[in-house]
Amino acid sequence: HEVNIKILLTDVMADSKNGMTLEKRNRLLESMTDEVASLVLQHNYQQTQGISLTETQAAEHLTVHADWIRDLERYEGIDRVLEGLPGEEEIESRQRAGKGLTRPELAVLFSYAKITFAKDLLASDIPDLPETENWLVDYFPSPLRKKYETVIRRHRLRREIVATSLASTMVNRLGPTFVKECMEKTGAAPSDVARAYLIVRAAFDLETLGKQVEALDNLVPAAVQLAALRDISAMAGREVLWFLTRLGRELNVSEDIREFRTGISQLQATLDDVLTEQQTRFIKQRTDQGIADGLQPDLAHRIAMIPRLGAACDIIRISLECKTPIPLAARVYFAAGEHFPLHWLRKQARYIATDNRWTSEALDGLIDQLYSCQTGLATRILTDMKTEIKRASCGPSG
Repeated sequence: HEVNIKILLTDVMADSKNGMTLEKRNRLLESMTDEVASLVLQHNYQQTQGISLTETQAAEHLTVHADWIRDLERYEGIDRVLEGLPGEEEIESRQRAGKGLTRPELAVLFSYAKITFAKDLLASDIPDLPETENWLVDYFPSPLRKKYETVIRRHRLRREIVATSLASTMVNRLGPTFVKECMEKTGAAPSDVARAYLIVRAAFDLETLGKQVEALDNLVPAAVQLAALRDISAMAGREVLWFLTRLGRELNVSEDIREFRTGISQLQATLDDVLTEQQTRFIKQRTDQGIADGLQPDLAHRIAMIPRLGAACDIIRISLECKTPIPLAARVYFAAGEHFPLHWLRKQARYIATDNRWTSEALDGLIDQLYSCQTGLATRILTDMKTEIKRASCGPSG
């Protein structure tokens, strides 16, 4: 942060219109010491949080993590011994014992994931998108944002700052191998994964929700926070994959944010009214548990709703395709999932243990197909409903 701030202030001083002298620069730097320290600590906090989140699933993700280590050896030339990463025999031993990578080992994966992803983003047009300008501006302390935003937008290292900040956030929120997994499952480029994340993050307002959970530090047990963050991360990951595989066209960050944010807001406002009785009981149980764990009722309810809100993109697409209101599309979607019963099948599939990458990917594919079946059923039901209504409105002679 300090180096990039000094580069910015050098540019400010170069323009006499700004009236920035060396003495004023030094006073300004000193006045921002606490905020700069806070920004650095926030980055460290989120990385530690990300490592903790990944650690809770380290054993079940050992196969994927091991693949990433091999990729780092092959393409980045790392030395496992120097980096403190386990060898193949140790990985096999941990797999048999049901153990995963340790926190120090995960920290190494986080670092390399951020470095490699940032390089990929820097080589793309992601840092030049209007939707990433806020990543550049928010990087700097508030006194600089308020007075020199125009200069910030012309920063000599603006592309590097955006690429590094976005890569860091995605790895912290979604894990060190998420981008790699998306690329392997969908054939998408790293920049496409970033585009999808930008859409999901803004459309679902994930940053606000994440900050609400982070504000619970020292107010609720850490395990409660991690469980909430895990739910948010799982939903975000599923929606990123949805945009990469289900949209049926190239992503347009600004247009997709606008379209899906509106639909998601409509769904959130009516979600309590469109769920089945069984699903409503499930949400109430989750909400009550959240309140018992120390969450405020509104936040407990919002987190309890996350598994159902994860269907938002499918529901919005059904609504658009069938030209029906979102509440009706949602009601039919959830009813179809319970009647057939696709939600139960997905739940059972997630309980199946996997011991290699291929089995895990096959299982993910099965779960995805069950979601597709539910979407297809809801679409067919709504289409048939409209046909019957039209036929009835025509009367006997129609």
